[in-house]
Amino acid sequence: MASLLFMLQRGAAELYLRRMEQLSEAVAEQDAIAIAWTEFMRVQWLGFVERDAWGAHEKILVTQFQFERAGAGGIFAFVRVFVAVTDMLLGRFDRAEEEFKRILATTPAGSPDAMHSQFCLAFILLEQGRIDEASAVAAALVQEAEARGEML
Repeated sequence: MASLLFMLQRGAAELYLRRMEQLSEAVAEQDAIAIAWTEFMRVQWLGFVERDAWGAHEKILVTQFQFERAGAGGIFAFVRVFVAVTDMLLGRFDRAEEEFKRILATTPAGSPDAMHSQFCLAFILLEQGRIDEASAVAAALVQEAEARGEML
């Protein structure tokens, strides 16, 4: 859904969210992961459409618990990125920076979670006027992307 929002396809994103809500309602008793994914879509809606950073932060904490309870450990780093992003949106840069650094220390270099964390960390450092640190993080991100043949 985030891709649709970033491409300014709000109507399509809303249809996607509503369909996810319908489908997850039907399987709520049997499929905890479906519920967690739907909640994750709601986090994105709150944060990117409604611009409700606090609501998105509260919802992502619940969503993180739901993924853990469902045993979906593989998605855990991705959810942690969004916890840090909501901290960033709330201006809680110290907390977000700590979480992004934890993610970078525990996820494979070049993974989507690591690259997203590097991007956000560079932004936080830049916002705080820590230009040299931000530049170093951004340069490492660009180097990693180029090594993987990806464009930023």
